[in-house]
Amino acid sequence: MAVSFGLAGYIMDRWGSFKTTITLSTMALASSLLFLVINLMNWGLIIVPIALGYFASSFFAYMGILMGRLYPPQVRATGTNFTFLLGRIMAGVGVALAASISSNLGIGMSFLMLASSIAAIASSVPLLRGR
Repeated sequence: MAVSFGLAGYIMDRWGSFKTTITLSTMALASSLLFLVINLMNWGLIIVPIALGYFASSFFAYMGILMGRLYPPQVRATGTNFTFLLGRIMAGVGVALAASISSNLGIGMSFLMLASSIAAIASSVPLLRGR
């Protein structure tokens, strides 16, 4: 994780937030598709989950910077902290939800990861259009 965070932050400094977010979202989508194909063919599951975790988690390296840019200076700290609070609450709910349904999901987990990667790409475009 530390390598992915450091590399994502470096890439964002070099490429900018828009290009970095779209690139990492696209790579997460490709990893999800590859994970789905491997899961369907019952191949070994070693490298692809690592790549998927890398691309999916690297957004958090620069999320604080992006959230800070979305709010005017008068409410920047409050808006950023509120956004992260909601994210943490939903992350806790998501873990509990995934734990409760994971035993019954099977191949559906691949489709769920695919849908979340598509949602990440779709949601990053409006957030970053004012770069």
